[in-house]
Amino acid sequence: MARNPDMIGRGWAFPFRFTSLGRTQKLVGVTPADNVDKVRMAIRQILGTRIGSRAIDRDFGSDLRNMIFVPIDEVSVARLRFALTEAIQRWEKRVEITNIEISVDRAKEGVLEAIIDFRMISTQEPGNLVWPLYLSAEMMVTGQLNV
Repeated sequence: MARNPDMIGRGWAFPFRFTSLGRTQKLVGVTPADNVDKVRMAIRQILGTRIGSRAIDRDFGSDLRNMIFVPIDEVSVARLRFALTEAIQRWEKRVEITNIEISVDRAKEGVLEAIIDFRMISTQEPGNLVWPLYLSAEMMVTGQLNV
């Protein structure tokens, strides 16, 4: 399927990275991003922003940070899946979520991983990303993990 970056958007990569040229490492510009990479970066920005932390738009972001102190069980995993879906659907209109799987394999280490599968609406191109959610040290100490 042919990609049309004008349909999806093109811009600077996030987080910002600089490209260099030759052995002298002369900076020649900011690394660009387009297509699925651009959308993947936008999703990371949405999920990494705490609701209320932006001065211009206090509603932007996700509610994931409030979930790091809850015991991990089937209900909290379902709530996490819902929070991910809600944030992406609200703020990233260029994609349709096809699946979100929460891996608790590393929960004892203090990490949950959300495997997010999506499809670009304009091109039907599939994409995915893994979003790690780091649990609090207090949960590990008090033994609240129920996995």
